[in-house]
Amino acid sequence: MKLYYQFPGTWFGDCMPFGKGDEFFLFHQRDNRNPEPFGEPFGWDLATTKDFVDYRDCGVAVPRGGDDEQDQFTS
Repeated sequence: MKLYYQFPGTWFGDCMPFGKGDEFFLFHQRDNRNPEPFGEPFGWDLATTKDFVDYRDCGVAVPRGGDDEQDQFTS
């Protein structure tokens, strides 16, 4: 049995849930761990659910900026 939503091949992180009516919108970041945690910058993806059992993947909701853009972390 699958207990948590996780897009295949990625780690689910920094979830920003939002509910409207009978549907929940899970804005989150997908870290593919390539080559290690925080190896490739990422934007915000979206999955929706009505029961927290079945999920619909909506893909990228807010695309990431370029490597020199304001939305990327700095070292």
